[in-house]
Amino acid sequence: MIMERPLVSIIIVNFNGRRFLKDCLSTVLESKYPNFEIIFVDNASTDKSLDFVNSTFAKNECLKIIKTTENLGFGPANNVGFKMAKGDYIVFLNNDTSVEPTWLSILVDAMESDDKIGLASSLLLNMDGQTVQTAGTLKCDYMMPGYWIEMNKSCFSVAFPKVFEISSAMGAAMIARRKFLKEIDVFDPKYFYYYDDDYLSFRTWIAGKHVVTVSESRVRHFLGGTSGKNDLFKYRHGFIGSISLIFGIYWNLIDLAKGIFIFFVVRIFYDLLINRKIARFQGSISGAFWVLKNLRYIWRNRLKYWSKAVIDERTLRSRMIKIHIPSSVYLVPRLWSIYFKSETDKYRRTISLQYQRELERA
Repeated sequence: MIMERPLVSIIIVNFNGRRFLKDCLSTVLESKYPNFEIIFVDNASTDKSLDFVNSTFAKNECLKIIKTTENLGFGPANNVGFKMAKGDYIVFLNNDTSVEPTWLSILVDAMESDDKIGLASSLLLNMDGQTVQTAGTLKCDYMMPGYWIEMNKSCFSVAFPKVFEISSAMGAAMIARRKFLKEIDVFDPKYFYYYDDDYLSFRTWIAGKHVVTVSESRVRHFLGGTSGKNDLFKYRHGFIGSISLIFGIYWNLIDLAKGIFIFFVVRIFYDLLINRKIARFQGSISGAFWVLKNLRYIWRNRLKYWSKAVIDERTLRSRMIKIHIPSSVYLVPRLWSIYFKSETDKYRRTISLQYQRELERA
């Protein structure tokens, strides 16, 4: 008797992404997995995305279409899709992606084989299918900066373990159990855009689960296909997400104060006086005003998440923060870059060693 595979709900949020939808939905519908539904959430698009989906794909019984009355942002729109989802597993998939036929079955198999995994992402390739866009994110002390693993390296020249730990999953293609997401909450509705995946990863780690990349599950990703080119918008929301994450991770008040100070120095002082990135500086100032206005909300979240924690702060930081740099080094940019390269190389060697061990066991 063949066991029925668990139902998977694939949530795709779309905002003015019509040019990507043919490849995205066609490849997802062709996935070699027998039991899935697609929940397509159109975020008040104005480019006739919904007309295209209705005329091209609406006859597929596994496709559910939702239209919001306004652009809710990435996380809140995914929450709308989550409420409609019936699957045992939930996949969040960007609209500017196309997937390989076995991407979903490999993701589900990884989750089924290890109940310690809370959140898993696919290996993201560039649209050429030849280069690795990212195999996940490594977080650095005080979130400055993060590191995308093997960005733009040829996928034929790098070897990854089948499953390996990362700091944060990539929101472009990630999977979690529905039951687990209900326990930790899905996306915070207060955050319109950016750092949704980092925040979800933080709550996964603090709940005692692991965040991993499943390297044989492969998804092509355009990267920023529908986010636009408004640097002020991106840096504003990036600043908001980063500060909120610092408040979450650093429970010790001295470490929290140190983290906020270092973040402000790097993001504001360096950007304005050294790098002269005016848009980034303006976005950071706008984000800082948002943080001040919503400080009570951020603090309340901090208390709520730690009240549910099953690990302590030291364990969280040892698991989620993969790149460690002494705080004094942040004040010397040249020395900072040396430390950063050394730490990323160290983690790359750890991944390579894990891969070699897999080969030896095979």
